[in-house]
Amino acid sequence: MLNEAVSQPVRLPEISQLTHKKILLIGIGGGGDILGCLPLANYLQERKNNVIMAGLSWKRKDYDPQAGPRRIDEFKNIRKYNSAVGWVNEKTRTIKGYKHIEADLIKLVEAPIITISINAGFRKTFQGVKQFVKKEKIDLVIGIDVGGDVLLKGDESTVRSPICDAIILAVLAHLPDTYLGVIGLGADGELPLSDFIKRFELIKKEQGFIGCRNFSNRWWINLKNIIDQAKTESSRALVSEIIKHPEKERELTALTINRNKAINQLDNFKITKIDLRSKTRIGELSILTCLFFFFKPKVVYRLNLYSWYIERFASVWSLRKEMNRRGLTTEIDEGN
Repeated sequence: MLNEAVSQPVRLPEISQLTHKKILLIGIGGGGDILGCLPLANYLQERKNNVIMAGLSWKRKDYDPQAGPRRIDEFKNIRKYNSAVGWVNEKTRTIKGYKHIEADLIKLVEAPIITISINAGFRKTFQGVKQFVKKEKIDLVIGIDVGGDVLLKGDESTVRSPICDAIILAVLAHLPDTYLGVIGLGADGELPLSDFIKRFELIKKEQGFIGCRNFSNRWWINLKNIIDQAKTESSRALVSEIIKHPEKERELTALTINRNKAINQLDNFKITKIDLRSKTRIGELSILTCLFFFFKPKVVYRLNLYSWYIERFASVWSLRKEMNRRGLTTEIDEGN
């Protein structure tokens, strides 16, 4: 029960006892998903892990009037690593001078940052990230999704941004030594919590759930400090929900879930609905929004419809056409 006393935060061996020396954290969606990496990056750096952060070069109109996928060679003041990866610095801009959030973050976090281009589809993206991971001697990759829509089956009507999530999930599933992390459940308006509970139970049944945990308030400090500068409603909603729930309550909830209690039976499972994207989406916030959930990417990918076809397409444009044919709305259709 949630009123059970515990003296220590939840400890997951897979997360709190990592022996990996160099870890790559990828914000797997477009827009500002890299912000979801910050608390985990702070935590790992405190444990003396060497961390590299990554965002996608695909941004919404909030960051880039020419919204959508961008190639690495569409940036200036970027150190190109290969066709899919480039090192970012605070002077990195698009050719037309637009600044992506990664260029702001480089001044605020003590970690190098890369941007990943998924323009050429799964295979080229995978090859580029794989080369980077090998040459930079990275021994663990963790993908972070803000909102949780990466867990969906892939044919739901609420899906609005499947391309970024699908390609990076596929990359994670094909790389060795990877985790999939989800934070801010329901905060982006694409994952109704009722759908999450169904998918969560299925993934757990298939041995794909690693565990969930709360992160101490001090590991959120960077995100709180930059949230007013960030043009992302999801991360702002996430922070507002964290403020509502005391740290001890979050710790107890994570402990209870890890002890296999059904989510919809939690004593404090209450949903608050908020309007997002000029009232075109409805976010559903709860205590779950505050927790990190960790999954095995290979299991999530296997249970996802995208795995049936995503590897066949050599560009995001051809993938978008196939998704449209299957009745899905994509980031491109949304003007993002």
